[in-house]
Amino acid sequence: MTDSGMPGTSPERPQHPPVRSDDSVTVTTEKPRTPPRTAKTYAVASARAAAGAVGLGIAVVAVLAAALLPLPGVTGEPASMTVTPVPTAQQLVCAGSMLRLGSQNGEDATTSSAVGRAISRFGATSGDVTTRTLDNSNGLPLVVSVTPTDGDEVTPLVAASQSQSLGDSEFSGFAAVDCAAAATDSWLAGGSTTVGRTTLLTLANPSDVQSTVGIQIYDGTGLLSTPGSTGIIVPARGQRVLSLAGFAPDTETPVIHVTSKGGQIVANLQQSIVRGLEPAGIDIVGATAAPATRHTIPGVVIRGATAVEERLGQDGSADLRTVIRLFAPGDTDAEATIRVTPDGAVGSGNSFQITLEAGLVTDVPVENLTNGRYTVSVDTDEPVVAAVRASTATGNVQGIGTTDFAWYTSPEELTDTALFSVAPGTSAALTIANAADAAIEVRVTKLGSDDVETVAVEANASKSIAVDQDQTYRLETTNPVTAMIGYSANGQLAALPVRAPLESSGAITIYP
Repeated sequence: MTDSGMPGTSPERPQHPPVRSDDSVTVTTEKPRTPPRTAKTYAVASARAAAGAVGLGIAVVAVLAAALLPLPGVTGEPASMTVTPVPTAQQLVCAGSMLRLGSQNGEDATTSSAVGRAISRFGATSGDVTTRTLDNSNGLPLVVSVTPTDGDEVTPLVAASQSQSLGDSEFSGFAAVDCAAAATDSWLAGGSTTVGRTTLLTLANPSDVQSTVGIQIYDGTGLLSTPGSTGIIVPARGQRVLSLAGFAPDTETPVIHVTSKGGQIVANLQQSIVRGLEPAGIDIVGATAAPATRHTIPGVVIRGATAVEERLGQDGSADLRTVIRLFAPGDTDAEATIRVTPDGAVGSGNSFQITLEAGLVTDVPVENLTNGRYTVSVDTDEPVVAAVRASTATGNVQGIGTTDFAWYTSPEELTDTALFSVAPGTSAALTIANAADAAIEVRVTKLGSDDVETVAVEANASKSIAVDQDQTYRLETTNPVTAMIGYSANGQLAALPVRAPLESSGAITIYP
């Protein structure tokens, strides 16, 4: 037994019985009393709630007002300056003379040599016009440049064209083509590589930078497999001449797409025909308009229609027939409506519809045309490339050089002022086509002259006027038109489009 009174020991604590899990324990807490609610109590509570709601409403209104009302601040126009680029030199390239593969004796067939010499004409609205020939080239392709004079506020307009007449045992006929600006993308519709047909592709690079060119060739079977058609090097300020037959032999309906990287390119086709031993025509074909759903090709000349019809029955003369070459480059077939309208006539003319299979070239024959000038209109639901080939012949079937042909490329639409030069040639005429539903007037002025000829063109019609060879003209319109310069004589036919002026840079606004 422990003595609780002994030092160092604690008094014994009372022992509580342990709590087992099966025992229940109840804890009772007394709740505070709630005073009874009276009318005064409810009135005070309602007043306090109303005051809180009013305060909350005032706060919401204040927030919305702060969000909606303009806050004070500092405003001002950003600093800027307008810069107008200085007018720059404009440049065109003329194709140069007709070429043959090899020499006149048939030697060295891997190179080209000039046949005769083309004659060029050019003009500009202002500035100094200079010319130079391309290096490392045959046929003397010509570069025409105009440099603005001091004080010029706008870039001068420049135009140039060339023509050539031949008549020997191998080449006979008349060719004319406009001198064009270099581009990175061009479409060429024309030519043939069947028996007796020679087509050359010329690539001119007027720039100071080497160009790498690729070509795609299509015909009635689609895109042709053409080894060596990519990575074609055209030297700076130089030219390459390629035989189309080397890429696409025995091709009757070629359409060529030319693209370039580096220096820009001017691409042309040179076609010559020999039927048996008879030279039967020449032409130089420039780029046609890019794929579009509307093409209007004015000034197509039919001359010697009876003689052409008589010759169609002879072997090798099927390509004397007038045709419209069409190509739908997309993946969808194109529904085309074609109209052939005589010059000066109003209305739809001879109209028909055709389905163009995507990716295939189609030559659409046009029959029963009498002598005269015509406008060919092509409207489609998918973009297409278009050009027209027409032929002429004399009544002397056995004569040498009594047939010729011309490719009429699709001109660009003109909407303002354009310049065109008329190279030497017989019976030169300007044909203007109006595809709108209202009559228009176009002003044509010989450069350096005050004489203005106003040409009235009815709706959906065309009008032709004579123009002087060796002259440059200004064409002014406020409505969209297309225009073509055509030449025709016994056994001679040629044409060239009037192109829109080179684009120049406008004013630029700069923000620092």
